[in-house]
Amino acid sequence: MNEAQLVTEITGMLKRDFLWPYKPRDNENYAVGTPDILVLNATFPTVIEVKMFARSSRWANAIFPFKDISIEQRAWLEMWIRDGEENDWTQCSWLALGTRLGRAGAKNEPRRLWLIPWRDWLSEIEHVLRPHRLSLPLTKCKGQKPMAVQELGLNAINLLAKWELQWYNGGWTVPSNHIFSRMLNLSSRPPRDTAAFRQRWRKLKETLYCELNPGTNTSEHLAPPAQ
Repeated sequence: MNEAQLVTEITGMLKRDFLWPYKPRDNENYAVGTPDILVLNATFPTVIEVKMFARSSRWANAIFPFKDISIEQRAWLEMWIRDGEENDWTQCSWLALGTRLGRAGAKNEPRRLWLIPWRDWLSEIEHVLRPHRLSLPLTKCKGQKPMAVQELGLNAINLLAKWELQWYNGGWTVPSNHIFSRMLNLSSRPPRDTAAFRQRWRKLKETLYCELNPGTNTSEHLAPPAQ
């Protein structure tokens, strides 16, 4: 399992929930750090950055290094929230974090997937772990240092439990009590609002591009997502 395959699984899940996921083109050279998935919803468009635990020979030994989320990716996730605050609407960005080994839905050592609000990730995961280490271990492993990480249960299985997605009938599903489900109100099956989303997306891309490339003329590079 790799990130591209996981992105495909997540977009399939979103389509089943009657949302419109859009994957930016790889050749959009102006969009450094662009989130992997843009999610269109009538009242709550959002973005998802998809990451996976580092490769490891054993399921239990997997870790996720915080440095795997680049400065540009962090800027995108934060700016999406900031844009919502400045315009007085509720807005959230998300980190989807998956494991590589195991089979989804298996009873023992299954492949797992979490969908985490970005600011919750910063405050409840990175802020808690950084005094001890610069990565998130999947589970408690023998020889893991420092010992405080083991003793306090600072691992993905414990810390990310409330954001875990479920594997059902051959695909990932968002539990009804998951914050993503509540905020997007998936059961209402909202219509697509492409015009508003495309206008907002273009504005945000232009803002971030100017921040990352001061003095650059963006008019030749920026274009909204294709329908």
